[in-house]
Amino acid sequence: VEEYEKALTCDPINTWLSCDIETPYSKDIDEEDKDAKDSSWTIERISFSFRKGHAITMPWTEPFIGLSKRMLSSGGTIIGWNINKFDKQRLEKNGCILNGTIIDGMDAFHFLYSDIPRGLGYATPFFTNYKPWKHLAATNMPFYSCMDAVAALENVIAIRQRLEKDHLWDVFLRDFVNLEPTLQALTKTGIGIDIQKQEELRQHYINLRDNGNAIIQSLVPDDIKPV
Repeated sequence: VEEYEKALTCDPINTWLSCDIETPYSKDIDEEDKDAKDSSWTIERISFSFRKGHAITMPWTEPFIGLSKRMLSSGGTIIGWNINKFDKQRLEKNGCILNGTIIDGMDAFHFLYSDIPRGLGYATPFFTNYKPWKHLAATNMPFYSCMDAVAALENVIAIRQRLEKDHLWDVFLRDFVNLEPTLQALTKTGIGIDIQKQEELRQHYINLRDNGNAIIQSLVPDDIKPV
């Protein structure tokens, strides 16, 4: 924690904190599907990385919970893979405050390569020489969790370099990173529904479903219908 805080003080722009949590279902569900399939709000483990090749993993117990909250509230940029739709909600539910800008690596990867899978294990070979590790979740969870954190960090660093080369990093920040807090606020507020118009629309489609053939036939002139 102290090493991270020192690095953040020295270089707040380029010191990014990669965060990854594990739940009871982590070993069974890929990051790309977590928000849809992992219903657990229980955190079992958390891992951090802020420099290449180094990570730390901790069980979600004290004193590590307090240290984790301290890091997450430091105000530095926070990295994660599907962090916006999954990790962030569970961390906040457990009393964490994520003060810094949040960059979701899965969104960044999808922005760079929009037509291929977005899972962390799939994406990592594009940017690093790390060997596969996802299969170790059931036998070596601490290592697995550390790899998730460090791979996400190094992937986002490399994605940033590629997007900057094409003058697209600022576009990603504008259209994904900066817009995400507003989108999350919308999900909490919900969307107003005009009940009267909703019912009118429902009746309209019921009418089309039940009487569609008759409606269509009525539009065809009698003189061109078959006798």
